[in-house]
Amino acid sequence: MKKKFKHIMSLIILLSAAVVTPAFQVMAESEGFSDSQQLEQDEKIATPSNDTNDSTEADNAAMTSMTSSSVDAKNEQTQVNSDNEKNISESDIKEDSAVSTVDKVPSSVNTSAARVVNGQLTVQVLDGNSNQPIQGAYFTLTSSTSGEVTLLVTDSSGKVTIQLPSGGYFIKQVGTTNQRQNYAFTSVGNSITLQPGETKTLELYERLITGEYAFGNSPDTIHIPVNSTFDFSTKALGIEAFKLNFSGNIEKSISDSQIYPYYTNVDPSNPGSYVAIFMARQASYSVNTTHVVNVIVDPEQIGEVNVRYLDGQGQEIHEMQTLTGTIGEPYDVSNEEYKLTIDGYTLDETKLPENSKGILGETAQTVTYVYTKNPVPAADVTVEYVDTEGKEVHPSQTISGNVGDPYDASTEQYQLKIEGYTLDETKLPENGIGVFGETVQTVTYVYTKNPVPAADITVEYIDTEGNEIHASQTISGNVGNPYDASTENYQLTIDGYTLDESQLPENTTGVFGETVQTVTYVYTKNPVPAADVTIEYVDTEGNEIHASQTISGNVGESYDASVEKYQVKIEGYTLDETKLPENGIGVFSDTAQTVTYIYIKNPIPAADITVKYVDTEGNEIHDSRTISGSIGDSYDASTHQYKVTIEGYTLDETQLPENSKGIFSETAETVAYIYIKNPVPAADVTVEYVDTEGKEIHSSQTISGNVGDPYDASTEKYQLIIDGYTLDQSQLPENNKGVFGETAQTVTYIYTKNPVPAADVTVEYVDTEGKEVHPSQRISGNVGESYDASTEKYQLTIEGYTLEQSQLPENNKGVFGETAQTVTYIYTKNSVPAADITVEYVDTEGKEIHPPQRISGNVGDSYDASTEKYQLTIEGYTLDGSQLPQNAKGTFGKQEATVTYVYTKENVATVDSSDKKEKDPTATVTSKKSNSAQRLPQTDEQGTLFPFVVGLCFVATASWLYFRKRK
Repeated sequence: MKKKFKHIMSLIILLSAAVVTPAFQVMAESEGFSDSQQLEQDEKIATPSNDTNDSTEADNAAMTSMTSSSVDAKNEQTQVNSDNEKNISESDIKEDSAVSTVDKVPSSVNTSAARVVNGQLTVQVLDGNSNQPIQGAYFTLTSSTSGEVTLLVTDSSGKVTIQLPSGGYFIKQVGTTNQRQNYAFTSVGNSITLQPGETKTLELYERLITGEYAFGNSPDTIHIPVNSTFDFSTKALGIEAFKLNFSGNIEKSISDSQIYPYYTNVDPSNPGSYVAIFMARQASYSVNTTHVVNVIVDPEQIGEVNVRYLDGQGQEIHEMQTLTGTIGEPYDVSNEEYKLTIDGYTLDETKLPENSKGILGETAQTVTYVYTKNPVPAADVTVEYVDTEGKEVHPSQTISGNVGDPYDASTEQYQLKIEGYTLDETKLPENGIGVFGETVQTVTYVYTKNPVPAADITVEYIDTEGNEIHASQTISGNVGNPYDASTENYQLTIDGYTLDESQLPENTTGVFGETVQTVTYVYTKNPVPAADVTIEYVDTEGNEIHASQTISGNVGESYDASVEKYQVKIEGYTLDETKLPENGIGVFSDTAQTVTYIYIKNPIPAADITVKYVDTEGNEIHDSRTISGSIGDSYDASTHQYKVTIEGYTLDETQLPENSKGIFSETAETVAYIYIKNPVPAADVTVEYVDTEGKEIHSSQTISGNVGDPYDASTEKYQLIIDGYTLDQSQLPENNKGVFGETAQTVTYIYTKNPVPAADVTVEYVDTEGKEVHPSQRISGNVGESYDASTEKYQLTIEGYTLEQSQLPENNKGVFGETAQTVTYIYTKNSVPAADITVEYVDTEGKEIHPPQRISGNVGDSYDASTEKYQLTIEGYTLDGSQLPQNAKGTFGKQEATVTYVYTKENVATVDSSDKKEKDPTATVTSKKSNSAQRLPQTDEQGTLFPFVVGLCFVATASWLYFRKRK
């Protein structure tokens, strides 16, 4: 009954769909496709089972997904049956959802990906009501050949274009981003075939519906951490939906059974942007509305801890180490890996950092270990005391200390008071205060001998008659000091007199002595100049209309200002003959006189004066004004009438026009008032001081000003002299001069650290015994500089020796430091064949009893002839231990040597011939053996048959005598 009901409902919906707007339209250049092809493809995609009943239900579901939703009265009446629809099995919805969920693919598609391109597909999604394009419509494209699934989304024109290999594809709509408008996609599955070289365009429709399902307070975007678990469920993501009535108001909430996950491509293991799409469905109307949630997979957050190593002065003494990890995890830099042992320094246990253990956070943390420098005895500082000639005037003193410690030779202990001398304060040594180093330093104090007062020098001033015309002056000094009376202090300017340059004294310069000296200057009397007579030219108002003239002369002389030279003709004016001055002719005197000529102005209309108002760029900021008048008349544009107040600007008083006051003329003039725009405070300019590593070596400075004002950070105030550093002129900042703006600026000066003389590197040359085979060499440099003792200059070729390549020193290349270093090259002595050593074997008579042996080797090698190989056991002889040779051990040389071993002969065995022998028919032969056991000849020993033959003869003789006697 249930299946029959489903068949009837599907048929009703299919018939209603035929009346409304088509859900899917294909426009192709070369080929369309039939409904049968589409349904056949739908069956392939949506029907996983071969069971007949299941296939029928899948076919009905596919047909339902193809039909369009309608909001007409017929659908509204069908709503009555919605209660029956609740009985639809949830398994159908889950099956549809399973088919819709595809492999995870990126949320954005690179349509130009490298692939074999045989055709082009353009899909456009339109509003089924208004035919307007819909942006943000999602759908999947599945290849029927490879099964590859691609997620596509439309642009602002509602289109998306992709290049594809030819073949069959299944297009499935999975959602739209504009879920607030309650869009429902009207087609969820369509099949197409793309021919080689074909360009195909598809149009899909979605409809804005009323009285159906919409999503409510659901998230648009969520964030999850990388490698977390993504729960793709309605409850987990807080998805809510509700049913709207025809007025657009909420009619009821939708149960979770009608909302389900529809599509996702989220990959929690890979940071990036993904989508999760949910669907709300009212089955009786086949209405499908979607909600797209943007899922952002955030990358892992990394925290950082920097471990620094500083001395007591805050200087870095070891390269910084960095520990990184996940934010929130604990860290520990109190172990030996970070708590370092640094050569020449000791960790200050009283200043251990409190944050050596902690938790990694978003902000980088710094852990600082402070070390104290180990003391190193420094070279002495010698304090010397000399006169201006460099001769010692007092025994020197010595100051001792450790390298890096400060010394002060400027105290009374070292700045001595020496009888008969005075310390020259102008020549105090610059190194009177300093720091002990590895190099000897000398502080030299220069003393001047105390002076002896000399006889005065008198400077006299007389006229040509010998009369004193000015009080004399006295110059004092010490015997031997120079004096100079030719300067302005002594060569005076005397009122009414002129120095006679032809009678200058020869002793104006000289040397103080014990005898009084006089320098005499002779002056001639001057004539008395009179006060000038000034001729002025004014108009009837008393205004000057012509430059005045001056007549000069001496007191008592006459002048005449009535001639044409002084009674001038002035253009535009006429001399007033009725007001001629009475003193036009007169006599010069001590008092200044003025002759004034008055002129009447001839009236002539003048050109206008224009008063303009501009800013510093010359742009007009206010309407100009005009002043009119006659030629020769004065004008004044400096009054408040013309010096106007303009809002937002201030008159620049430093650029007031010089012609704000003047005289009208035939030429038009412009009086321009310049205004400055009221200043706007600008962002500060920061001047930083760093070394070549970028570390701050001096506190930064700040320059403030207004927007548009210039600044200059290249002056001495900002280009600082920093103790121990030198400004790097090759890296001067380009922005050390500029203009203030709204954005903060930084001017960075880079300084290089001044070199510090380092301890020498000694290069030694020894043999394998450690003995020196060549004088050592020294390499000097500065701390931190590199040295190379592996060159031919230091890797020497030494006659008679060969450098041992297997024992080359590891430190033949390195860096200069404060501690002396030694590079040791080891040489092996070259082999020189020596004269042989002969080992002889003789008896007490000096006769040879055994062939000699020879020992060979090289000059300088040792030999040992005291071993068993050479100290032989010789049958019949015993080595005489009292006469062992002293040269049994020694060294090979160029002269042959002989080692002689002396042996004593053993007693000879005797035959007993007494009567007792008759009782013992067997003859016994005895012989005394040496204490040394008999043994086979050793290797390299020369064996002999002599003892054997002698013994055999002895036995044969004894046997013969024995048998002869018995007979």
